[in-house]
Amino acid sequence: SRTWTPPMIPLLLISSVPRVRVCTSGGEGACSHGGGASALAALHVLSPDPNAIELSRCSCLAQCDRGTVAQLFLEEEKAGGRFFHRLNDARAASALLQAAGLRVEKELVEAVGQAEVGHSLAAVGRPVDALKAYNGAFSHAVNIGLAVQWRSLPASVLRVQQRRPVKRPATTAAQVAWLAQLMVARSRTYSLLSQQGWVRASQRALEDAQYAVQLCGSRAEVDLKVRAIAWERLAETYESVRNIKGAILAYEQLLIIEPSFDPRLSPALSAKRGVQELVLISHRRGLEGAVEVRKGLRQAEKASRESITSRALQDVERLRNLVDKDIQTIERVAEERSLRGGSGPRDTFASRAMRDVRTMRQVVFSDINTLQMQILRGDPTVTFLRTLQNALDTRGGQCQPERRLPTLQQLSELADLSAGDIPADQQAFWLREQFESGALPSDPVLVRSLVEQARQNPDVITRLMADAVRARAPPSASSMRLDAAGGASA
Repeated sequence: SRTWTPPMIPLLLISSVPRVRVCTSGGEGACSHGGGASALAALHVLSPDPNAIELSRCSCLAQCDRGTVAQLFLEEEKAGGRFFHRLNDARAASALLQAAGLRVEKELVEAVGQAEVGHSLAAVGRPVDALKAYNGAFSHAVNIGLAVQWRSLPASVLRVQQRRPVKRPATTAAQVAWLAQLMVARSRTYSLLSQQGWVRASQRALEDAQYAVQLCGSRAEVDLKVRAIAWERLAETYESVRNIKGAILAYEQLLIIEPSFDPRLSPALSAKRGVQELVLISHRRGLEGAVEVRKGLRQAEKASRESITSRALQDVERLRNLVDKDIQTIERVAEERSLRGGSGPRDTFASRAMRDVRTMRQVVFSDINTLQMQILRGDPTVTFLRTLQNALDTRGGQCQPERRLPTLQQLSELADLSAGDIPADQQAFWLREQFESGALPSDPVLVRSLVEQARQNPDVITRLMADAVRARAPPSASSMRLDAAGGASA
């Protein structure tokens, strides 16, 4: 006779880890109204190793009058699993995991508990208290090394933390997803407080949303729903700060993860994604239109500025030629008187008149040069404010700002107009010295106008730059002797 042999059962089919079933649906208690899903999520977050315990959901366990219910199965227990009642907070979830033989960090329990308190306070319209709870949860997450305090800690504290790293188990994907959801919740709270006039609340909301997206991208195992929530929140914060480019990027990533035609989405969520796709299309069209309008305005502004500047320079140049002609007429008459050598009153003051005419020429031409330089620099009020700001930054600031000198290409275009006999390969460097020494003002608007007008009115720009350099140069010995002689005769 043959002996019956039991079939071989693979060891992999025999579970050697604790098993937990959490009631999430089917009854009339808290389990089927969100409590079961929240308890299961807390168990996933608090579990130090996803492979050390098997967590699953189940239908009604017929104990609806005792809060959220879970059932624990241990290998050494031959009878049915033990029931855990009122699994309503992080401490109860931690007690269940400890009963299963797992070690749970106290700081993580406190962090999850503070986050739950924050969610409850936000739901009843208490954003200030909710923010305090979220900050407490984030602080606990920082203490255990789950989060990074990237905004307010000084560099010295960060260096100390780097020298003494916290030894803890590897972060799980569930913990990263929980922290990302915490950042999303705190970002929403900041946005609500920004509507009440809180300073920098909008910026903090944007930073938290960016951090949530960064966290989701750090682990490939993070659930797609959490990724979608993070990108959706980032799009909302970008819109609140009027950053359309950022909102377009966030909406594109969101609709890649959850397109509106995805059959797995609920009807309400599918409709919401469809509306967001329409918003994305509108943002794209608006941005393209804004770019075209801005480009046209810049071109019109540039053409108008160049036309007005050129016309103003030409008008002042005609005035300069007229004044020069009148002064030449006076000089010619005075020179004729001085050459006669007579003894009359007119002949006596002829030489003095010549010196006065030369002085008048210098004063008038200096004023005309100043006027033309001001035309090149633009609006006098804006120029004054720009100069005043630079002076205040230089004299009273913590650090002196770097002077904005012309580029080498601009210097090369201007150098051949004013460098005179200086070799061609050194003209640009010579001109840079004129700006550095202060002979020519280091005004970017002036330099840009000089380059533009040098292509249209090279003679005027050559004279203006040469006169500016001569005005800053030290007086020569001959000019000093001439001035001394003029003063003695006067």
